[in-house]
Amino acid sequence: MALRASELVSHFEHAIGAPLSVSSTLSHVNHAGGWICSASPWRFLERPPYRLNLRGTITITAATWTESTLTLTVTSPATAFSSYTLLEGDQVEITGGTGANPGFYDVMSNTASALVLRSSIGAAADTETDIAGELALPSARLPSDIQELVSVQMCGLSGSNVTLTTPSALVNIKADGTGSTGGDFYGAVVWGASVGTDGGAPVPRLELWPAPSVDNTFSVMVHYRAGWQRLTGDDSYSNTPDWFDSLLIQAVRAYAIGLDMESMDQQLAKVQTSAMFMDAQRRDSSIQRHRGRVHGGAVASRRGRGDPRVGPWRIELPS
Repeated sequence: MALRASELVSHFEHAIGAPLSVSSTLSHVNHAGGWICSASPWRFLERPPYRLNLRGTITITAATWTESTLTLTVTSPATAFSSYTLLEGDQVEITGGTGANPGFYDVMSNTASALVLRSSIGAAADTETDIAGELALPSARLPSDIQELVSVQMCGLSGSNVTLTTPSALVNIKADGTGSTGGDFYGAVVWGASVGTDGGAPVPRLELWPAPSVDNTFSVMVHYRAGWQRLTGDDSYSNTPDWFDSLLIQAVRAYAIGLDMESMDQQLAKVQTSAMFMDAQRRDSSIQRHRGRVHGGAVASRRGRGDPRVGPWRIELPS
């Protein structure tokens, strides 16, 4: 069965002979769990297909700016944000209005008719009622426990696809104004800065181009690998299978010794090169031996270009 947090804390403290006096033991247990869960592409962390929502562009034709609270209150359309859910990294573009500085501004929070921004659009716009702009939403919220995006497919828009690329390439595509073909999208994972008043961890988002024009629920399906689920109390359980227990314990103990002896790299390397680690990898991969026919490769790429010299060959699995 999964391990209880109190058990892992006990192993951590036993490895160094005493409880920590300067920081929370549980937080270091979480660090160790996070490390071992990212040390290999474990199949037990692969999750069922998850569906994302596309968010359409919202046009603001009239709004009032309040400088003291950095709030943009929309009067037309009055309920512009009634179906809008903030995703860290969202920006509103101010396109015009008396005293307003055109540009892009980070959104920090919202109500059905107002946005609170990170910075001012201009003190001269205070109380002005003719502010105009656009809230383009070229991103989708990824699962909260995601560690790795494995693949992505469209499932709600007929004929559309998502081509994954790098964030830098996506910037170039946006800057060039490259259009989509047949309603297709380009996509890349980027991180939106926390909107918490005291800061916080960034949030991953699937950035898309071009920006969707209308809302479309459950229209993108992703295959992803989750990460370590943080333990929040003594009675919390790890999100790992029972056969992984021994390796998790060793990771926690190695992390404790590495922290105590200032030899973290050496201690974690011992775990990652151990017979126990390799046995766990074999056990993890054995859940599904048959993976279907071989796809991709040189032959598939040549056939994709319509090369008449490539025939309907059958490629056997490697022996």
